[in-house]
Amino acid sequence: MCLHGINNKNTVFWVNLRSLVYNIYILYSPIETQREASILHRKGLVIVILSLIRSVNIGSTFAGDVDVKTVSSVGFDGNTLYVGGSGPNNYTRIQDAIDDSSHGDTIFVFDESSPYYEHVIVDKSIELIGENKETTIIHGNNTGDVVTISYDLVTVTGFSIIRSGRDFQEQNAGIKILSNENTIVDMNITFNLLGNLLSSSTGNTIVNNKIKYKRYGIRLVDCSTDNVISGTNMLSWRYDINIYMKGLCNNTTILENI
Repeated sequence: MCLHGINNKNTVFWVNLRSLVYNIYILYSPIETQREASILHRKGLVIVILSLIRSVNIGSTFAGDVDVKTVSSVGFDGNTLYVGGSGPNNYTRIQDAIDDSSHGDTIFVFDESSPYYEHVIVDKSIELIGENKETTIIHGNNTGDVVTISYDLVTVTGFSIIRSGRDFQEQNAGIKILSNENTIVDMNITFNLLGNLLSSSTGNTIVNNKIKYKRYGIRLVDCSTDNVISGTNMLSWRYDINIYMKGLCNNTTILENI
């Protein structure tokens, strides 16, 4: 069952504004030859940009059929951990940073150490941000789920999520969401069996993503209700089922998808 979006200009406006603020960091990053010498400056700039992103999140709401839902439903005011790059005490693996984080922390992932060959499990309420969605890659090595979100109130943005496994019985996905009130925004989710899988998952917001998939772009199962899917470009190289819902997945809002 393919579902097509309806127009909502307010949604598109806030999604695009958030993306613009986020990409300021990319625009003002130093050139490659300056990267190592300016690592502390870049970290300071990251903190400024994260603050701007959060202020946009808090101030933005969806209109129309969406019931006053912000892009991000949790305020992240903890520590910032860094993955990749050449800074002192930076982590080399995303999962190690997640394991050492606490609820409310932010993990910022630099692209210079990409691709990250990992199966990431997000089991805390954190914000996971990639430096550049085109070049900050989490690679599943054609096995399992690339990213699994098992805790509520997680935000993930700024990555390419690629190469999940191909086991349909296991529902292998680029991003598998098993919790509630999460935000997936401004991502490339490509070359996966399923782009996103939501299972018994309520109140999630999936906006402004590009999904290239084999079987389903976004699959909702087991009473996954009250979710928002907006501004997402979906393309299949085989089955062409953009959004599929099974098992009392009510009150899902579909806006401005292609």
